[in-house]
Amino acid sequence: MRRTRGHRWAGRTDAPEVDRASGAGLTLLAVDGVRLGPLISYESTFPDLRRALAARGADVTVVQGSLTTFHGSWAQRQQAAAEAVRAAESGRAAVLVNSSGTSAAFDALGRPLAWHGPDERGAFVVTVPRHTGLPPYVRWGDAVPVLAAVVAMAGVVAVARPPRSLLLPCAVRANRGWRRGPARSENTPPGPAP
Repeated sequence: MRRTRGHRWAGRTDAPEVDRASGAGLTLLAVDGVRLGPLISYESTFPDLRRALAARGADVTVVQGSLTTFHGSWAQRQQAAAEAVRAAESGRAAVLVNSSGTSAAFDALGRPLAWHGPDERGAFVVTVPRHTGLPPYVRWGDAVPVLAAVVAMAGVVAVARPPRSLLLPCAVRANRGWRRGPARSENTPPGPAP
């Protein structure tokens, strides 16, 4: 690649002249006073990466994607819809930019700001509101869904278990027992023997 010096469609580039290496971790990009939290396609599926960007001060998360392999499938809509969930989890607006796929933007509550399907061509401009503060999921991480599950299970147990007032008469009857008396005739009402 160093010899080719780029592709004819991309023009000359210095990229082949420089060796690239993985970064040491997540980083923020400052653009006109806005801190962007960049992610690449598949990374957007992991909530911990988005939480970490929000905790580091990202105002907006931006995902660059390319779903060429999945063209015409549900995967493109799913990736865009997942951005809404991640925006709500992180409390940060999310922008998904796909070179081939659905591009979309969502506010910090997961409400759609823009949605452009895979068959649309061109660029889109969207005003993305900034949000401050950290939601519980960013502050406490996976403890939030775990606590929610514990509360839900406690609710299920409370609903499934009969109240003590219903158990008490049964316990009294069990302690007193039923006395066996003489055989009843057809005219004797049912019930415990006197």
